[in-house]
Amino acid sequence: MTALRFSRHAVAAVLVGVLAGVSSGGSSRGAAAAETALLSGRVVSSTGGRLAGVPVRARRANSTIAVTVYTSGEGDYAFPEWSDLTPGSHSISIELPDFEAARREITLAAGTTAKADFTLRPRQPSIADATASEIVAALPGTDEQKHLLIQCDNCHSLQFALRTSRTKDEWTAIIRRMAGERAVSRETPGTRAFGQKKYVEPLADYLASIRGPGSSNQLPFKLRPRPTAAASTRLVITEYDIPRAGQRDLNILRGDRRFVWPHDIGWGPDGNVVFGMGGGTVRFNPRTETFTPWASGSNMFGIDPAGKVWYLDKGLHALDMASGDVKHYAVPDGTDDDTYDMETDGKGRSIMNLWRLGRIGLFDPKSQQWTTYATPTPGSGPRRGEIDARGRVWMTLYWAGRVAMFDPDTHDIREYPINAGNKAYTPPFASPYSLSVDDKNQFVWTNDFNTGRIYRLDIKTGEPTEYLMPAPYEVRDLTVDESADRPTVWIPVYRPPSRMVKVQVR
Repeated sequence: MTALRFSRHAVAAVLVGVLAGVSSGGSSRGAAAAETALLSGRVVSSTGGRLAGVPVRARRANSTIAVTVYTSGEGDYAFPEWSDLTPGSHSISIELPDFEAARREITLAAGTTAKADFTLRPRQPSIADATASEIVAALPGTDEQKHLLIQCDNCHSLQFALRTSRTKDEWTAIIRRMAGERAVSRETPGTRAFGQKKYVEPLADYLASIRGPGSSNQLPFKLRPRPTAAASTRLVITEYDIPRAGQRDLNILRGDRRFVWPHDIGWGPDGNVVFGMGGGTVRFNPRTETFTPWASGSNMFGIDPAGKVWYLDKGLHALDMASGDVKHYAVPDGTDDDTYDMETDGKGRSIMNLWRLGRIGLFDPKSQQWTTYATPTPGSGPRRGEIDARGRVWMTLYWAGRVAMFDPDTHDIREYPINAGNKAYTPPFASPYSLSVDDKNQFVWTNDFNTGRIYRLDIKTGEPTEYLMPAPYEVRDLTVDESADRPTVWIPVYRPPSRMVKVQVR
């Protein structure tokens, strides 16, 4: 990620076009201010009750784009004139875990508002519909036990993890294999991560108690209510298909090479796109459509105002993309293992999210000074972040269900729960993974890894708004588009079915 602020919409549009082969024809609708909505309607239950917060998705025939809006408190929905919905034949659908799927085929015409009402019939939800948060909510056990268990969904679904009953010894062997022998042989008291020595036996005991020999293979779950507040329903989602996206599969393991797994990117001061990867850096120039690689870099990196890429790899390094030279800096041993993400600010300082330590690291290249600061919530897991226009660093606290703001000048740290009033390490066990700052509209956007929902934090008030996505997205990065007319964020959906997603607030 980078501290710099500039137009990202053009770069994002180029990437969407390259990945999805999206045609621009008919997608721009902002010029026709007097144009009416192409489609509207009402959604009610079979008993006549009006349903709020219901996602209504429209996909044009033979198109790679789908547009979704949400019903209001009165059960009404309408696709705004500026959305990417265009005239033509469309399939309009509603898919929810607690209602039977509904679908209608309809033809939309310019200058006319088509109507499509839906009556939804309830159905018994399936375990296949449940998120990790909804499964642990229904399981017996303490909050600490459940917090350890829900971490299994970082690599695969809980449905997959709990598909087979096992003895305590068998669960112990699996925990050690998943965490890695190096991790489980040491203590890391600064984190709540299950992959450390003190948690192996307690987690194995818990797993054996809920999924030991003779236990039922019918996992309980409790659906989380849809957000229905007015602010939560004023959203337009545009999804772009990408090649090799795959299909939803509860048994798929992370990184299956048959499919793409979009992760994250950064932007240089010249508008070029920078990709980080293990042992390398690649720059993409969207104007010339050329790539420039270097055999130096890492997945997580920062870019300073001079265009240097800062990254950790057995030390701190700075890659000069102009010359290709790499300069090396000494940092304390173990910094690589302890750091999940890093940012580089306008003063050239590197701020590191020390998620194994529950601390924030600050390195000043001028003074060569290295300092760390503890987050107010112990073991919080600082994960990914971004710098705002005032030079403050915003980051997710993955284990604690919070977003933090760190001021590198004053060293002040403030925390904000993404679920209002929620105590750390308690249900619904929110795990914000990544975030992006919208300086223009004064919002911070983040996601909950365990529910697939998106959150918007008001910087001025600290109040969060929760958004239900058309599907439970697994998100590992998101990027605000400050050049847009309305609050907009771009999301690469990581787990199949992968896609590029544009989220817009109405």
